[in-house]
Amino acid sequence: LTGLDVTWDRTYGAGWLAGPKGGKAPESDMLLAVRLSEEFAKGTSSLWAFYLQQLPKSEDYEKFHPLMANRHDLELYKDLPTVKSVENRRRWVRERFKALGLDGHFDFVDFWYAYVTYISRAYGITVGKT
Repeated sequence: LTGLDVTWDRTYGAGWLAGPKGGKAPESDMLLAVRLSEEFAKGTSSLWAFYLQQLPKSEDYEKFHPLMANRHDLELYKDLPTVKSVENRRRWVRERFKALGLDGHFDFVDFWYAYVTYISRAYGITVGKT
């Protein structure tokens, strides 16, 4: 799904995927993080509850995932290219979160956890090329 555009319908509180899209961070990542956030919010009533309970918690990611690095660590390693990528991705997600009107539906910290969880389990494949 990477590389697709997402349209968010605030009236119905739903999004859908649409045609190919270029860009730094695909909107489809945002949509899929929304879906994951919705499943997390359902708790044990989610059909995915057992799987969701097996995923790393936010505290786990904070120990190793660059996107969950704290300000002190980002400052300490500011000369590494990874830090710039982390800062750019955080900024992009926060901007898209607001632009899509998600702040009325989700807490950003919870959404960020869902976003990091989703992208840490996503991978891309190219169809039609060997």
